[in-house]
Amino acid sequence: MKTIAQLAITFFALIIALPVFSDMPQQPLPSSESFDALKALQGTWVGMADADHDGKKESVKLTYRSTSAGSALEETVFAGSSHEMISIYTLNKGKVMMTHYCALGNQPRMQEVSASKSQIKLEKKEVGNMKDPKEPHMGALMVTIKDKDHFEQAWTLYKPDGTTETAVFAWERAK
Repeated sequence: MKTIAQLAITFFALIIALPVFSDMPQQPLPSSESFDALKALQGTWVGMADADHDGKKESVKLTYRSTSAGSALEETVFAGSSHEMISIYTLNKGKVMMTHYCALGNQPRMQEVSASKSQIKLEKKEVGNMKDPKEPHMGALMVTIKDKDHFEQAWTLYKPDGTTETAVFAWERAK
């Protein structure tokens, strides 16, 4: 019974506080040319990818949506599959930061190292959930925006033997 009373008090406190927060003046969100370019990708995209690395091509969907009052951009690829992956893009001190929640089970965090309105290069800053730094992980991403309906991603995988492999995805805005 005590728990129900505590939940009720918390619930009513939130209801009372909501008008206070909604009346607060909206602070302008920090932005950058590269982050704005990524945010312009909101929507659904289609592209082709190797299926299970067996050489067959499959159609793939990618979606972007703005979240957290426009301060973050969520990217979802392979939605609904066993290898669905999400990446979250944000700004940190004027630079794009990204955490990639990979199907490999780790979470590379990448930071913008160079950028223009049409090309953003991110490189690994650290990787969460890795026991050994030689485990395979994504270590770099290059996003090249061709026009409002076409862009490419070049994802670089760091392999245990020290070599890298880059997969390029060409995306077209879904009509």
